[in-house]
Amino acid sequence: MLFSALRCLLIELNTGLLCNSVQVPASQLANSPNDIETILKYYDIDDCLAEDLRSLVEIRHEVIHPSHRPTGTPDKMPVHFGRLRELKLLQVCEPDGYYNWPSQLQSHRLFEWAFATIKHTVVVLLKAHNVDDERADGIAISYSSSMS
Repeated sequence: MLFSALRCLLIELNTGLLCNSVQVPASQLANSPNDIETILKYYDIDDCLAEDLRSLVEIRHEVIHPSHRPTGTPDKMPVHFGRLRELKLLQVCEPDGYYNWPSQLQSHRLFEWAFATIKHTVVVLLKAHNVDDERADGIAISYSSSMS
């Protein structure tokens, strides 16, 4: 759902519905299989946010695909998600027990991180398109866990 909301905003920004600037060609928006890679190509996204966005795409793949790849690791987690564990975003048993990989994704911290990652991306997009502050604040707040 977060990716769908981000795609809608990306289209609205680049078709002039919220502003008069275009950064992504319409053909790219229409034909891109991955909006995150499009955003990374056309916008000034810092390395940390880019890594978070790519991790979020991988999490999405893990959630929607019914058959998970074998991990081959003692903690039953795909190797490329080690950063999520370092950030303490996954659901784990302590001290030495681990949930299976799909269960590790059932974490409120991971949920909050996903929203924060998308919100940060939304703010970058809105600034890149010079959306006025009042309108930008109203849009960005919809990606927050609270309305305060």
